[in-house]
Amino acid sequence: MWNKGNKVVLAGSPIVEEMKMGSNATQSDMVPGRLVVRDTSDESVKEAPANTTQPAGWIGYEQSHPAHRPSDRTTAYSSGAYIPVLRGPGVVLISEITSSSITKGDLLVSAGNGKLTKATFDATTNSLQYVAVAIALETVDASTVDKECVVMSLI
Repeated sequence: MWNKGNKVVLAGSPIVEEMKMGSNATQSDMVPGRLVVRDTSDESVKEAPANTTQPAGWIGYEQSHPAHRPSDRTTAYSSGAYIPVLRGPGVVLISEITSSSITKGDLLVSAGNGKLTKATFDATTNSLQYVAVAIALETVDASTVDKECVVMSLI
């Protein structure tokens, strides 16, 4: 079992880039641990849409400047805030699962709003339908209610 505490990164050393919440971001979706994509410039991000093929990274928490940091890791950043965007394969972090029941070891893809869901395999092409961004490190049933999950980043 993981000791989650009030942090996003549980293991590993991510690459951290401070970026601005983009003008097209939905402020309530800019929660630590969620997946983000480039917004209108290389310096701005917004929440990742479903099935994104170009994830920019994960929203950090404990890496943020105190002036921009939310009160806890389950609270969204304020509009226009500068947020830490984390990258690095093998980094273990807390993210959010939606609309699926996952098992430890499942590949995860973007489900929209920066959240994740279980990847599906296309038997016709013998490949994943979308870009896998993480591997589940615990079993979680989020089929009816969104839940936190410890994941290992692939990006």
